[in-house]
Amino acid sequence: MEYQKLKEANDKFAFEEFKKDADRGHRICQFQIAMMYENGIGTEKNLEKAFEYYEKAANQGCAISQNALGCMYENGTGTAKNLEKAFEYFQKAADQGYARAQFYLGCIYEDGIGTEKNPEKAFEYFQKSADQGYARGQFNLGCMYRDGIGTAKNSEKAFEYFQKSADQGNVRAQFCLGCMYRDGIGTAQNKEKAFEYFQKSANQGNDNAQCNLGCMYRDGIGTEKNPEKAFEYFQKSADQGNANAQFNLGRMYRDGTGIAKNPEKALEYFQKAADQGNGCATIKKLAKTEIEKYSVSKSAIPSVILISEKSVAVQIIQQIQPINTNHQQQPQLKKKKQQQPQQPIQLIAVKRPFILNVSESSAFSSAKKQTIQID
Repeated sequence: MEYQKLKEANDKFAFEEFKKDADRGHRICQFQIAMMYENGIGTEKNLEKAFEYYEKAANQGCAISQNALGCMYENGTGTAKNLEKAFEYFQKAADQGYARAQFYLGCIYEDGIGTEKNPEKAFEYFQKSADQGYARGQFNLGCMYRDGIGTAKNSEKAFEYFQKSADQGNVRAQFCLGCMYRDGIGTAQNKEKAFEYFQKSANQGNDNAQCNLGCMYRDGIGTEKNPEKAFEYFQKSADQGNANAQFNLGRMYRDGTGIAKNPEKALEYFQKAADQGNGCATIKKLAKTEIEKYSVSKSAIPSVILISEKSVAVQIIQQIQPINTNHQQQPQLKKKKQQQPQQPIQLIAVKRPFILNVSESSAFSSAKKQTIQID
């Protein structure tokens, strides 16, 4: 408590001193005051005042303030949103060699926001930012080399820039590096290295890395099999809305892998995977198939069911208990033989197990009785 009071007092004193010099026209102090207004340090938060002081400093050529002003115009913070103005101030800061502004300018050219789309210009500014060691610039440059945007595809160069960015802790670069090591793209295949980078990215909260890590623990790729760990990482990823992880979690609940069997939980996660707007089409289709299977198994059993290729049909009169392990005599089902249907009988899934006492088709000379378990 005493520390907090001392800090607040120091912040207030710093704000008052910086403001004196800022009002005298000192651009660095103007930037400092703008930042304090923006974050509520030493004074109450005031975004309009923050914009005012960033603008004063930016108009005196302060690159970091020009970049900050570009962000405020881009997001409509402390002023009306104006993408053309955002581009203008990012350009001014980038021209002074400010790496973060060069990165933002690359993004603007890549997406065509506030200016015309220009992949080659985007590549140029990502390159400038990356060469100054800016991790996000390195990552985006890696993506452009990987995908062949603004330049020819170059997997080795992509790997190089992902590595530089990942070494600075960029979570997305770590994930991409894991994929390249796993698949042997731009480098020799190395499942252990793939596991290492997926783990780094997963531990920073990347849902795709968490899902991939779950797969590696489940299948024993790059590490020993560990169903419980697989379940743990699928759960983390699923909680962030990852459809692939939700589907895999559903399968683990369905099969009792890494967790006790729970059909209701399995259905819950299959449903989530099917409903995800950002899920891939294949995952959605597989999830819907699982949901349909569950729905059929829980529905009322129709009276007619196909037993064999000979189209022997029986009418189920009563559901009975499954065969027990002690081989005790089980109650039988009454049966009612039916005529061959005019149309083929549809094969359906049933909730198992059922014991049916049926007679063979009349095509046989004798009516031999048999007991069948449908599994």
